[in-house]
Amino acid sequence: HPEWFINPEGGIEIITAPDLVRKVEEEYHTSLGVIYEDDYLILLKDAVRFTDHVIAPYIRAYHKKPGGVSVLVICQGQLLLLKHFRHSLRTWLWETPRGFSESNQSPLENAMRELNEEIGVNTTNIEPLGVLAPDAGIIGEQISLFYSIIEPGSLIRLEAHEGILEHRLFSKQQVQAMIASGEITDGITISSLYLAELR
Repeated sequence: HPEWFINPEGGIEIITAPDLVRKVEEEYHTSLGVIYEDDYLILLKDAVRFTDHVIAPYIRAYHKKPGGVSVLVICQGQLLLLKHFRHSLRTWLWETPRGFSESNQSPLENAMRELNEEIGVNTTNIEPLGVLAPDAGIIGEQISLFYSIIEPGSLIRLEAHEGILEHRLFSKQQVQAMIASGEITDGITISSLYLAELR
């Protein structure tokens, strides 16, 4: 992934010179390079030169299947949200359907697949909303956002293995109130709703 190691002018510079890398490892008592990898995630720790010229380690993460997708589903003018258990927070969140991308599929194809996998809906009626960097402070990826209008009576089949408890249709006013009260906190969902409002 050479794109992970480019150095745009004026940015935080990744240092690759072996002598400087060793110096950072010794000074900070740490290892640099790939420090963790599994089927889903890669953690990198780089030696970098910050914009104030301080040289230190800096960590970042990449998904093995980068470029996830999320779909804002609309049915009869209402928004379909999933109650999804998130292990990292150890709680339930109301969210739009979403998931990782497969590298052999376009973002649109991935969005169609995710709708089928998460709620059992087959549709080609999907339109782009935009692209989102969900947490650029540590995660090196962007997510493609879409919206889809589905027909009333579409069979909703939830993916139990994914920790999805239920789906529910909400009016726009209900969703806005849930965001204002803190009942909806998922950033991807809130960004999708905002981009939909701008259309």
